[in-house]
Amino acid sequence: MMFSIINLLNLEIYLEAVIMAHALSFYLVKRGRYALRLAFGTIVFGTAAYLIPLVESPVFWLTWSYSVLMYIALLGLTLLSVVFCVKASWTECLFCAVGGYAAHHFAGTVTTIVSDLLSAESQELFSFSNILLQIAALFLTYSVILLLFYRSRNSQVFMNRKNVVLLSLLIILLNIVLSSLTMLSDRYGYPRIHATSIDLYNFTAGFLAIFILFGMLERGKLEREAEIINNLYRENVRQYEVSKATMESLHDLKHQVNALIAGKTALTEQERKEITDRILVFDSMVKTGNDTLDIIVSEKKMLCHQYGIDFGCMADGKRLDFIEPHDLYSLFGNALSNAIEAVSKLPEDAPKLIFLSVTGKESYTAIHLENTFSGDLKMEDGIPQTDKQDKAAHGFGVKSMQRITAKYHGTMTITIKDELFHLDILFHRN
Repeated sequence: MMFSIINLLNLEIYLEAVIMAHALSFYLVKRGRYALRLAFGTIVFGTAAYLIPLVESPVFWLTWSYSVLMYIALLGLTLLSVVFCVKASWTECLFCAVGGYAAHHFAGTVTTIVSDLLSAESQELFSFSNILLQIAALFLTYSVILLLFYRSRNSQVFMNRKNVVLLSLLIILLNIVLSSLTMLSDRYGYPRIHATSIDLYNFTAGFLAIFILFGMLERGKLEREAEIINNLYRENVRQYEVSKATMESLHDLKHQVNALIAGKTALTEQERKEITDRILVFDSMVKTGNDTLDIIVSEKKMLCHQYGIDFGCMADGKRLDFIEPHDLYSLFGNALSNAIEAVSKLPEDAPKLIFLSVTGKESYTAIHLENTFSGDLKMEDGIPQTDKQDKAAHGFGVKSMQRITAKYHGTMTITIKDELFHLDILFHRN
């Protein structure tokens, strides 16, 4: 009887672990004939799990060692199932296997704890009420874990983090070792550990392994976003220096060309007009009272001229002197770039307008940017979501703006009304 129960338990452990493991392999490349491989692997590896017997020895340490190896073998069979069906790195496959085993372990512990609080009947291993309880625990545990996993758009990237996977594996292995030790200690006459303590330990170990594997996905996502935003910021700094140098060169060019026009009578009137028009475009600097704002607004104004976009600006740049030049360039650079990109996509006959204002009163400074807009825009946490295919590499301009706004204790809001996109930033200086 004991032999058959162990067989069923091993098969149950394998199936519960392998279901979650393959659910976690969602983002990974599947091998050819995946469904057939999955069915065949489940039969083969499930049979292997079922055939693992319980071996007991008069020597405690031998029985304990075998028990540890038995559970490690079940984890290994789960890993083999993933490797057999999925074409991925060993770290990704191990992530799925460890995640599946940890999820099973946690759900099983929850079942045991709740079962201990119920009647004696529910504590029978294969009683109807205990089976229902186990199904409910599995459903809730797996649903929460998969929700955490799938909500992270870049989960497949973080599945390759070896340190996270190996740490979770170490916790699971340590839990297998200690759980086997506590379960066998009473049978061999060693001091018995209270069942409640074992359950609490198993619960904590399972939760910790799950948190490390799946909680770190969200942290990894935030770390990657921060890295991209920092790279974007550094690029904005570089562009600011280039733009500043370019504007200074163009200003010098204006005087040189004016001197050339004045001294060279060989130029035709048409040539003079063309040169003068180009100078006017390059020298169409909006005098705001802030050198950095002058550079970025002038640069974007030239770009608007190329796209046939009407650009208006009414800005008191002196009210932005409290913002560092690089932050100011990044803030307005991203805002105006997004506006130009949106307006340039409008149909030819649609109005193409962008208007920027910087105003203030006393300790308040308000930035308002609006542009014509068409279509739907999905918002998430007050931030418009990018419509580009590679969402992992785009959409960080607005987050960079949000970070800079928060740095100077401001608030940023985005609204769409009457086919106009509105960006408002308000700073309050004490």
